[in-house]
Amino acid sequence: GLRTGMSAILHTWGSNLFYHPHIHCIVPGGGMDKLGVWHHLNGCEKSDFLFPVHGMSDKFYGRFMNLLTRRLKEENYIIADYIRYQCKNKHWVVYSRPPAKGVNQVLEYIARYAYRVAITNSRILDVTDNSISYDYKDYRKGGKHKVMEMGIDKFLGLLSLHVLPDRFVRIRHYGILSPCNRDALRNIQKQLDVPPVPKERTKKS
Repeated sequence: GLRTGMSAILHTWGSNLFYHPHIHCIVPGGGMDKLGVWHHLNGCEKSDFLFPVHGMSDKFYGRFMNLLTRRLKEENYIIADYIRYQCKNKHWVVYSRPPAKGVNQVLEYIARYAYRVAITNSRILDVTDNSISYDYKDYRKGGKHKVMEMGIDKFLGLLSLHVLPDRFVRIRHYGILSPCNRDALRNIQKQLDVPPVPKERTKKS
């Protein structure tokens, strides 16, 4: 088998600012064998990418519910049967495709919101003493731009939903992309003729 990796980035909002927790995952189209040799997997350009989407969705649902049930049991909570039924009948989605507009476009999108919360100043259209209006994309209408208007208190309440707890890690790296595997990553970079990431310069006092 091959060892691969993943970078996972948590987003908690949709374009309209409402609570919509989801994870963006960047996964290489290949892996490293036991000898440290990189192998590109043929077929990664197809819509299912590395694995069948429906299979991943089922696995994600099962794993998520098992971990949630275990955690709630530790906290002495019990999930009611009707809630289990609702969760089971939800359409659990894993969207897995190669980047349609190239790798750089994906990285730019992820980087744009990696350390930013929910909304930028450029999307805010108007602010009064009592209300605020801002631009958002309605993806159910093909990404059409619309205007959301609401009271200041409601807006601040929505915004606070996306402030992560202290020390909560938004971005995690796994497998060959983990910080623990820097040597393996450098080896792969050499094989693929990818220049290493330049070290950050420390500011002189």
